[in-house]
Amino acid sequence: MQLLELMKTNELAYNKMKNAKPNHGISVLLGAIGGGLIGGAIGSSLDGSPLNWNLLITGGGITLLGIPFSVTYIKQAKNAVEIYNNGLNHTDLGRINFNIGLTHNGLGLKMFF
Repeated sequence: MQLLELMKTNELAYNKMKNAKPNHGISVLLGAIGGGLIGGAIGSSLDGSPLNWNLLITGGGITLLGIPFSVTYIKQAKNAVEIYNNGLNHTDLGRINFNIGLTHNGLGLKMFF
């Protein structure tokens, strides 16, 4: 995960993201298994066979089991990103300030970068 590598500079954010990673893996695994079962049930019915409701319901149930892991991952990852972002040094780069005042030639507009 690229986000995990990026957060190595902030130990607290890195640990939070590392704790979130297993939830992501479980969510993806359950989603893939459930999706495969659903796809298998629907795909086999396309050739004229009756729809295998047991396979379809099992696939749906397995997919639903992955949702709490996905939600937990998202919450933990957002928390880690927030911690990481709060630890960054904020600069004024990109900010332009305008002042109206006296210049060498009289009244003028000064821009500060």
